[in-house]
Amino acid sequence: MADPTCRLPPSPPCGGRGRISGVAPEGPLASHRGERDQGEGGSRHVRRNRLLLSRARMLRVNQTEMERKLWGALRAKRLAGLKFARQRPVGPYIADFLCADARLIVELDGDQHGGDGAIRDARRTAVLETFGYRVIRFWNFEVQDNFDGVLEGILVAAKESDRRLPSILAYERREKSGAVRNGDAS
Repeated sequence: MADPTCRLPPSPPCGGRGRISGVAPEGPLASHRGERDQGEGGSRHVRRNRLLLSRARMLRVNQTEMERKLWGALRAKRLAGLKFARQRPVGPYIADFLCADARLIVELDGDQHGGDGAIRDARRTAVLETFGYRVIRFWNFEVQDNFDGVLEGILVAAKESDRRLPSILAYERREKSGAVRNGDAS
């Protein structure tokens, strides 16, 4: 038989959504989940993170032809074992391609990046570099016309990273032994 002194208060009605509308959740995970809409200065930050994540998802779905082409070569550790993510939020911006291990961001620039866009790109690069990333940029036409050169540029930039990555060292050993032929990095 249940102990009558050990009673839990009745659960409040939540309308089937898991929380009471109009009441902010409390506890250590409330702000982590992004559910808190008011409080000590965290609400603006939470909303901005939600917006960035939503925009990043949208950009992943609606990628350009050149982004799709480059992603095909970078995904699943296809370039020298480097793990890349695409459309990843970094600070207030969304990086086109990011390799966290090499602290490298690869940006593809189209026609909209000329003129005033170059000034915005320089500002954006400066901010991304404050997060400890090296930013390299390629024009869309470079991906189209010189795809192997773009991949080589990314690989060189990753090698120049502050950290010597084990995957690059292994790739270089295989390359010297002749195991890597015709762009096959596996």
